[in-house]
Amino acid sequence: MRVNPPHQTETLLIDWRTVGPFMTNSFLVMCQKTKEAVIVDSSAEGEVLQQMIKAHGADVRYLLQTHAHLDHVGALGFLKDLTGAPILIHEAEMPLYESVPMQCQLFGLPPMDVPPAPDKMIAEGDRITFGELEAVVIETPGHTPGGISFLLDGFLFGGDTLFAGSIGRTDLPGGDHAVLMHSLQTLTELPEETLVFSGHGPVTSIGREKQYNPFL
Repeated sequence: MRVNPPHQTETLLIDWRTVGPFMTNSFLVMCQKTKEAVIVDSSAEGEVLQQMIKAHGADVRYLLQTHAHLDHVGALGFLKDLTGAPILIHEAEMPLYESVPMQCQLFGLPPMDVPPAPDKMIAEGDRITFGELEAVVIETPGHTPGGISFLLDGFLFGGDTLFAGSIGRTDLPGGDHAVLMHSLQTLTELPEETLVFSGHGPVTSIGREKQYNPFL
């Protein structure tokens, strides 16, 4: 587990932990005024994420999933029980979501139960409001069939679509390189100052990746 320094503005707070065997980022995004919040990717080590939520007095309203690989859903059951917040995911991710035990076998990891049933399917253009913040859904498939990103106030939570200096892999079941490249083209049309919080690795920006990422 790694604790990362939080990012704050007058309107929001972003805190995150890097957890689990794949060093996956789980994000808490909170409205500074109301304390209403979301978790983006309930990756692993639920007790660690619980401590992060408690440290900020956050009222978690939604559990948002960029995609359904096992390293992004491991703490969903724990946080669903803890917060009662609905789980939101893209419908095209359901085959992966329901195959989590098989994914564990593929990577030689201890078995994991299928996460709780999602409460709502979300898609391109949907808006998720919490406190005075609003996250917009952008469909970014390629790494997985139903991969999505969340954009709010100049911050992008892109899952495993775009990394600092790299992009998501497409050699796992459901991956498609051509589709991913189209998704990346969509993201590069965002303002260059947009900060990118990825599923793995450090924070970057659209402008930096357009300049230095060899895949773009």
